Amino acid sequence: MANLCLQKVQMSVSFILKSGGGLSTEQAGEMLLSNYLQTILSESADSLPSATARAQVQLRHIDSLVKVLKQIINKDPLENMDPKYKAELPKDLEDALKSAKPRIPEILIEVLGNFAETRLTETYIGENYPLMDVLGTAMDEFGLSRDDAAAVADNLPEGLLVMHWGMIYAMLKQS
Repeated sequence: MANLCLQKVQMSVSFILKSGGGLSTEQAGEMLLSNYLQTILSESADSLPSATARAQVQLRHIDSLVKVLKQIINKDPLENMDPKYKAELPKDLEDALKSAKPRIPEILIEVLGNFAETRLTETYIGENYPLMDVLGTAMDEFGLSRDDAAAVADNLPEGLLVMHWGMIYAMLKQS
């Protein structure tokens, strides 16, 4: 059910981004996602499989709904990531990352996972590039705040490479 719901939400987001959504800005945020699916995309009244989502989720809630649905689906974002981005961390970098973890914003886990899922399934990014060169782009694309981006840049250990992406994600995700 979560997969089907996520497909409908992603379809809506795609249409909104490509066409402006077909709504005025005043009404866009308040409109129920289910109404949008029916009136703009001509989907059936029950196209969202969740009665709660049909009754309560407004377009302004879409980002939060996507996060919840992805947690429900619990897909590992590293599942399809190319193995060259899953290299073990040298012991000194592993220790440095463990020490820095409390000062690194938790949102970085989402940035790493999202970028791994969408961009690191191919091998066009060199595994020997400094991590921050690629992570800067990932944080910009994700819309990370300046404060969070600065905290990441200030606290991630020097010497991390793109090849360590998967291990960094796994270590930061651990409780």
